Amino acid sequence: MPTMSTHNHTPYSETEIAALHQLGTTRSLWRQREILLYQHPTDAVLLITVGTTFDRTMRVIVVERKTAYATALEYAHYGKIYISS
Repeated sequence: MPTMSTHNHTPYSETEIAALHQLGTTRSLWRQREILLYQHPTDAVLLITVGTTFDRTMRVIVVERKTAYATALEYAHYGKIYISS
């Protein structure tokens, strides 16, 4: 199995992020990633997203606006996973 590389573009460690409230999960076919959506610890309009490629070779962690994931968050509210193309 290939080694996974992590690209963390936030000031938070993976341990700190894992302790945050997870709001949902989405799958992006275009990005080829499964993306976990976490509540940002200090800003209610932001998320921390952790995207792992389908082949498990790369993880990308970034801060993004909640509006970018509005549909995925709505699906998560109903216990569903949104899959975007």
